[in-house]
Amino acid sequence: MDAQLQSTPTRTLWIGSIPSTTTPAAILSVFSPYGPIESARVLTHKNCGFINFERLDDAVRARKALNGRDILGSDVGAIRIGFAKVPVKNAAEGASNEDSAAPSLPVSGIGELSVGASIHALRNVKGASAIPTDQ
Repeated sequence: MDAQLQSTPTRTLWIGSIPSTTTPAAILSVFSPYGPIESARVLTHKNCGFINFERLDDAVRARKALNGRDILGSDVGAIRIGFAKVPVKNAAEGASNEDSAAPSLPVSGIGELSVGASIHALRNVKGASAIPTDQ
């Protein structure tokens, strides 16, 4: 997983050393006080998760405050938090997510909670052009 981490700050945080029973809602409850969040994912088979903030400064602040702390309960212990590499957004313009080391989940990925990404994907579906962004 360290190949997906970088020292340069990004809006996406990798959360490691979490139990496989951790839910995206649990991660949201811990990180949401630090700012607006676009998505939260848990990769139960890898005991890690990802939280994607809307703003870079919120991600930096959350990592600084929570890295190495016991945020999911004393029975879990200290959590490792790093900056994740972010996938290229313009895959349709020649860039490929396969070129990025960032994790990708299947469309039906278990443990994925991504309102913004879901709305963006639905906008590209024929006949689904009137999806309000606030839902």
